[in-house]
Amino acid sequence: MRKVFNCLLIVLTALLIFNIYATDEISKDYELENWKALIGVKKQELAHFKEYANSTYGDIGKVLSTLARTKDDTDLKLSQLRFDLVSAQSKSPYEYRQVLRQIFYVAYKYQKIFNADKDDLAAISNYLELSGEALASLNDLKKVKNIPSDTVPMVDKMITDLKEVQSKFTSYKDSLDAELSKMDSYQGITFNNPSKFNEIVFKQLKAFYIYPNMDLYSRNTWEISRLLRKDWVDGLKLKVVQNFPNTMSEFQSLGLCIFGAIIAYFIVSILLKKISSLSKESLRPFRESAFWFIMAFIFIIYSYSLDFIPKDSIIHSLGILFLIRSMMLLGWGLRTRAFKDIDLKSAPFIPLFWLYFYGVILQFTDQYFVFISILWFIGLVVFYFWTKKRVRKNSLKFERSLQFLSMFLGLIAMLITCIGMVYLSILMMMAWFLICIGIQLARYINYSFHDLAEYIEGNYVIFKVLLIGLSVPVLWLFIMFCIFIWGIGQVFGSYFFVPFVNMNFAIHNYTLNVGNLIFVVYLYFVFKTISHILKITITRLSSTRKIESGAAPSISILVRYALWAIYIVIMLKLIGVDMTSLTVISGGLSVGIGFGLKEILNNFVSGIIILGSHSIKHGDIIEAGGVTGKVIEITIRSTVVKTADNAIVCIPNSTVISDKLINWTNQDLIVRKDITVGISYGTDIQKVRDIVLRIAKEAEYVLNEPEPIMMLEDFADSSITVVLRVWISDIAYALIVMSRIRERIYNEFKANSIEIPFPQLDIHSIPSEQVAVKT
Repeated sequence: MRKVFNCLLIVLTALLIFNIYATDEISKDYELENWKALIGVKKQELAHFKEYANSTYGDIGKVLSTLARTKDDTDLKLSQLRFDLVSAQSKSPYEYRQVLRQIFYVAYKYQKIFNADKDDLAAISNYLELSGEALASLNDLKKVKNIPSDTVPMVDKMITDLKEVQSKFTSYKDSLDAELSKMDSYQGITFNNPSKFNEIVFKQLKAFYIYPNMDLYSRNTWEISRLLRKDWVDGLKLKVVQNFPNTMSEFQSLGLCIFGAIIAYFIVSILLKKISSLSKESLRPFRESAFWFIMAFIFIIYSYSLDFIPKDSIIHSLGILFLIRSMMLLGWGLRTRAFKDIDLKSAPFIPLFWLYFYGVILQFTDQYFVFISILWFIGLVVFYFWTKKRVRKNSLKFERSLQFLSMFLGLIAMLITCIGMVYLSILMMMAWFLICIGIQLARYINYSFHDLAEYIEGNYVIFKVLLIGLSVPVLWLFIMFCIFIWGIGQVFGSYFFVPFVNMNFAIHNYTLNVGNLIFVVYLYFVFKTISHILKITITRLSSTRKIESGAAPSISILVRYALWAIYIVIMLKLIGVDMTSLTVISGGLSVGIGFGLKEILNNFVSGIIILGSHSIKHGDIIEAGGVTGKVIEITIRSTVVKTADNAIVCIPNSTVISDKLINWTNQDLIVRKDITVGISYGTDIQKVRDIVLRIAKEAEYVLNEPEPIMMLEDFADSSITVVLRVWISDIAYALIVMSRIRERIYNEFKANSIEIPFPQLDIHSIPSEQVAVKT
């Protein structure tokens, strides 16, 4: 209400100033009656304003006493909680967290009141500034030359009243400012030393979870435990009263909430039955999931909205438990929908769920360390054999793996419990259960997304990419993030979540922020999806001839490299890497790297040049480095070609750039080929020309324009060499076309008695003389 009153006061003051200025402008045109009427109206407005201000801010003492009482009550409550915090160090982390959260809740309420009074102080300061302007305007009004003398006393009375109100507000502002300055200094010492307080809290929580309590095997511990058990039984009734509704109105309120949840469950069940095509048995997990989700929502809201139930009460814990069971049933329902297995009793994580429930109950009962250790160890043994019995050979490998891993962790938890770290054992198994539920839920929602994506075709392909590329990874991150929040709440309390996300930790000379690291992971999936969308877009543009089909893969590679380069820069910035230092370091390292990675860098730069220059494209037939083949891929390191022998050859990009490169299909697929043949001297050249050109024109894939020609190339020793020059429409068929032309030339020459000379070797035997050999 104060803020509303402040706003009204400011509006009235502003109107008063505006009207006074208006009066100053038109004063010369008013007659005496008009002046009296105008001043009378302003006087009446100021009287109402004065009365309104007195009724709103008149009781200054009450406000100041409320502030002082708030400070004293907060001091008393915090002193009591500090004592409870010290005594809770010898109990359990559950009790310790409960006291911590009460401390933060008291501090939150105190801060809320403090901020509200600070807002009031700011509003009063603003009002005083405006009233000062109004007072100056009234004084200026008295100086108007033609103002009637009868109206001057009225203006003086208005000035006096305004000064009186202004004086009251100045006094109130000074008093409130002085009190708030005390509270401000008090706020700074709420925990005496906040950093020291946090250090003590973290140290104690570390002692609960990390340091083993070897008193478990001490005889003195067991003797004391008998006495403590009696105290625990005596205090159990008080604990139940504190954490459960204990009046008729409270029970009625809780019963009404549960009744509303049941009604909502039946409505959801009817809607599921109407809109779903699944059978009744298949719908059962979804219906039960909806029921437990509604119950969880009601219980959690109920626990946060009513003052008589602490936030860490059994009602709130039950709400969280119902929510977890809802998520487990939802994941199992999606699993049965995907794999047509409707046996709800075979759900693999039922033992883990009841172990989680058992751990919550043990923490809530807040028993002595020895009893919790014994009871938790018994629960782990039951869980191990129950899980072993439920392992099914015909279940999914993924589920069996999680079950076997759960059994293994159960054995580790038993060992941890035996060495005195029972709270860490409980936390580990509860966290593992939530991880299993998160993995199961995300996995089967992933299946559902992929099923939906199968129906998305054509123009909706980009939506399909978004669905798979962003929704699924973000879903996984969200579920794991919720588990992370739960873990922080279990160990440190929910009030530590924001400081934990903002926490910085140093690695060597770099400071990393937890929140920034989470954002870096999220950005990875965003950039990965954008990269996929750009690749699809470029491919579709190439299919519509807006981009040359051969250049599309190269453009896609360059764009994606540029995109990931941007991501790397953003990532380095978020994790706190100094770009200036990085530039200096990279400059120094470039010399050494240049020598050590000369060939790699050479190929990298050459790859960028090839992709940028478009000298070769995907599908081109090239000849480089002594290799001829079709380009199937251009990477940063090499150009991959497929030869006619179906061999895949990687040619280094530096070789493609530096050596002779022949691109047979840079502009089109047309290629010129020459066929050389020899004819005997004395053969009719014209007849040969007619036969050869006819064969060429009749050959498949040989172009008529440019038309085939025959040329006399040389007079050889034993033949006349002629060349048939043809243009083939597709280089891929060049070898086949040339083979067929040669075959027809041979047959036609044979049929027309045209001789194709070939070298012959004649050997003549010379008789040798007989020579007598003397012996």
